[in-house]
Amino acid sequence: QLFIRRYGWAMRCTPTGLYVEVLEPGCGELFVEGDRVAMRYRTFLLSGEQVYSSDSDGVKVFVVNRSEEIDALHEAAQLLRPGARARLVIPSYLGYGVVGDGGRIGGLQPFVMEIAPLKEDEPIPQTIITQPYTN
Repeated sequence: QLFIRRYGWAMRCTPTGLYVEVLEPGCGELFVEGDRVAMRYRTFLLSGEQVYSSDSDGVKVFVVNRSEEIDALHEAAQLLRPGARARLVIPSYLGYGVVGDGGRIGGLQPFVMEIAPLKEDEPIPQTIITQPYTN
């Protein structure tokens, strides 16, 4: 909360503890479980250092609540419409948890994401679909 106040962001906190600020509403229906979502993103540490970006790492493509993506993205997707833009402050338990991502985000580390689901008429890349969970 101190971090959010420092930057003057107008965020709301969901019941799970995800902080969301919708910067552009987009149009169409909200995403729901089972929808395939493609989104541009930028990921930052709370220090402001950018650690990931769709510009260099590719667009994220996943199926809402049915693929291996962090919980925060599944939750955030269901609050957005195609073409929207949002800022998220993600607590570690909705991100990469105790162990981190094995790369640039450490364990128990909250972080910030700016996300923008593609518009309905934008083509979704077919080659980088996150695999669904298998039990």
